[in-house]
Amino acid sequence: MGEDIINIKQLINKSIRLWYLFAISIAIAVSAAYYKVKTTTPMYRAKALMLIEEENNSGIISQEDLFKDLGLFSNSTNLENQIIALYSTSLSAKVVNNLKLNYEYYRVSKFRNYLLYNISPIQVVDWKPNDPDESFFGEVQIKDDGSFEITADEKSYQGDFGSTLTIDAGEITLTYKRELKVDYPILVVIHPVSIYADYLSDMLSVSIEEVGSTTLRLTIYDESPQRGKDILDELIRVYFDDNVNDKKRVYENSIDLINERIRMVNLELSSAEKSVERYRSRYNATDLSAEGNLLLQEVTNYNRELSQTDIQIEILNSIEDFLIKNRENFEFVPTNLELNNLTLSNQLESFNDIIRERARMSIELGPSNPDMILIERQIKNLRSTIINNIISIKKDLTIKRNADEELRTNIESRMRTIPRQERELVEMVRQSSVKENLYLYLMQKREESIISLSVTIPNGEIVEPAKSDSRPSSPKKYFILGLSLAIGTLIPTGLVFIMELFYNKIRMEDDLNSHTDVPVGGLIPHSSTKDNLVVSANSRTAESEMFRLLRANLKYLFPGKTMKTLLITSSMTKEGKSFIAYNMGMTMALAGKKTVIIDFDLRKPQQHKLNNIQLGGEGLVDYLQDEKVLLKDIVCVNKDMEGLHVIHCGRIPAAPGELILSKRIPELLDAIKQEYDFVILDAPPVGMVSDPLHLSDFVDASMFVVRTKYTKKSQLKIIQNIADLKKLPNPFIVINDVSLNKGGAATNHKYGYSSISKGYFSVN
Repeated sequence: MGEDIINIKQLINKSIRLWYLFAISIAIAVSAAYYKVKTTTPMYRAKALMLIEEENNSGIISQEDLFKDLGLFSNSTNLENQIIALYSTSLSAKVVNNLKLNYEYYRVSKFRNYLLYNISPIQVVDWKPNDPDESFFGEVQIKDDGSFEITADEKSYQGDFGSTLTIDAGEITLTYKRELKVDYPILVVIHPVSIYADYLSDMLSVSIEEVGSTTLRLTIYDESPQRGKDILDELIRVYFDDNVNDKKRVYENSIDLINERIRMVNLELSSAEKSVERYRSRYNATDLSAEGNLLLQEVTNYNRELSQTDIQIEILNSIEDFLIKNRENFEFVPTNLELNNLTLSNQLESFNDIIRERARMSIELGPSNPDMILIERQIKNLRSTIINNIISIKKDLTIKRNADEELRTNIESRMRTIPRQERELVEMVRQSSVKENLYLYLMQKREESIISLSVTIPNGEIVEPAKSDSRPSSPKKYFILGLSLAIGTLIPTGLVFIMELFYNKIRMEDDLNSHTDVPVGGLIPHSSTKDNLVVSANSRTAESEMFRLLRANLKYLFPGKTMKTLLITSSMTKEGKSFIAYNMGMTMALAGKKTVIIDFDLRKPQQHKLNNIQLGGEGLVDYLQDEKVLLKDIVCVNKDMEGLHVIHCGRIPAAPGELILSKRIPELLDAIKQEYDFVILDAPPVGMVSDPLHLSDFVDASMFVVRTKYTKKSQLKIIQNIADLKKLPNPFIVINDVSLNKGGAATNHKYGYSSISKGYFSVN
């Protein structure tokens, strides 16, 4: 009580009455959904799975496997780097060029255009744009004579298939498959490769299939399921091709460097072997003594150590020479060389990674881009760092070599006791052995590099070839339809809710229950007639029956209490209190009760009009102002019912507020109660004047009349306040002007007859 809330039942009933609003709203929403589905280009999902293998699992001898004993590389593949590579626009540009995706053909239709992928009857065989960075849109209409008309930028051009046509945007050459009959215009769209490559990269989605795995899921959405499948297939193929080409470039650089070192070492080895041969011939030194052999064996062991150190120094010199020689170039550093320093190995690997990244960025961004300048500066800084590291490593190796050389010198000092020829021969054999070991090592690495180059395979494989869904992923027809139905229902529901929320007048009994706990004694239906009297002896209308029901309800509103005097008031004018007082008096008179109606509305009296009483005679005001006027002088008999008497107001007083306090009122009412069975006081609206409150001591009950669609909900607070403070005795409410349904039942109320009671009363 007292809360201004929305009643769900009331909301539903209101919605049912406005069913046509729901029908229109749903029809519009469904039509909009249909239009949305028809005009939206469907998108199909294409997906594929590819496995990125670790390099040591690729099935061939890789760079890392060739020199894994050197700790040159970490054998892990960075999946994030591979994902970035798949997103690169340079890779997408190759896909666009290979599949000619930047050339699109559409069948022009009423609702939307339909892509003609691989089934277009016309093809662009040559396009020379005036502005390479602008897209071209042209609508082609094939004529009956085999020529065509193309419309672009609101201009039309005539041309022949196979011939170059010059238009404002550039020069275009089209071909036509004449076996395909075309009776519709075709939209030709030509995008710059860079723009379409960016679009392709944005549309692509690459994700790791499962945590801890090296399987990547590639997904793309396209309006053609076949084109989406072809894009993923081509993207994977191009990615693997680029991966193989990068590996081959590294192997080729390694082979070139090894060949150069082999040529130099071969000359040195040949010279050393010839020196040994000449010495043996000169001194006939065909065998060494046992002691000489033992010393020679020890020297040989140290020579092997020195040889390994010299190999390391030679490799470092080679890398240093390569970096210095290509200081202004951006070439891959050979990595399949035997190094024992892990830090240097990681630096070389990082250097090659940055070289690869620069190659990709050069294609995507151009040489003058600020990012290119930054990465080239990074390459130069890393090159300097590697060179400095090589110099430091060479110093360490030189220290080690000097230590080994000193140990070997000690052994050689012992060899001085043997013949000079043998000692000289040992020295010459040692030098030859060093060169021979280096030569054999380089030959082995060259063969391994050649083998790896010839059988290079990508660092991955296709797990699941690309395939497209048979049904489009969007638009979701059933979802859009359901959403349209929901919107079509919610919009009118919201309107009804807002209407109910801001509707501040009484419409049904539930409105009363939410604002006041004063009981409802009955309701009076809306009268379609203009007659003031709706109750008569033989009347069977709904209005008369509701008054009879109200008469019966008076017995049960306040059980155990005698109700002889009834005050009828309202909160404002035009709520029908005088009408109800008049017909209530007739209803009581028809029940055999001698009834009188006293018009206490001294400001706007109505009973004389309702009872067809001509003014001129004496009335209530005359009685209250003139003690000579008696009760019998002011009582009028209703012409339709002898048992119903009326005391009209008479002339309107100058001060009705003071007149209502007259001492003759108690005398009047006491006399009337002695003579009449039932007394009705038609009082002015209590929400406007205080007159009814002065009559509270003379009545048994108080009827408050409220009118549907007229009385404001806020005015119910007046009734509740009177009831709470007991300003009037035994208050109850009667609802006036209630709408009836076809069966005669009061809509949304508890009183009256239902539709199954048809025939119990007549309808006006």
